[in-house]
Amino acid sequence: MAWWWKRYEPILEARPRAGEDVIKDLIGKELVDLYEAFPPAESDISWEDAALERRFRGRLAELPRLDAAMVDALSRIVAWDLDHEIDAIEHFFRNELHRQAAPTPAHLDALHFLWRSVVEHLYARKEECRGILKRQDLLDIVERARERYAARRVLVT
Repeated sequence: MAWWWKRYEPILEARPRAGEDVIKDLIGKELVDLYEAFPPAESDISWEDAALERRFRGRLAELPRLDAAMVDALSRIVAWDLDHEIDAIEHFFRNELHRQAAPTPAHLDALHFLWRSVVEHLYARKEECRGILKRQDLLDIVERARERYAARRVLVT
């Protein structure tokens, strides 16, 4: 005998979640979508930084697609930036610690481009949330996006 409520069981058994948690998941999903769609089409970019535009206009298609190592390095750099750990970022680049994740100059350019883009995206979302998200929430979002990207890569391969 089939019970009519069986198809509604996942909804009935779902636990309520805090709004902040849902917002963090949604922003993390946006970051993963950004990672998977990289490099973007030139027409999809609104250049707000003139220096970034001079450096990358006409070259976006040359940038490599992301892999798990690049996303890990990017997550680490973004977390340091959000924590204002400039010395850690300088140490990372000065001592060539990025070479495993970004072996070529094109990979390094992609890392720099995404670093700026992700930080700006996070701060824009934080501003849109009008005080709901704090710095630690942004760090959580970066970590969730890294984990979600790694999980998707495992499913794809």
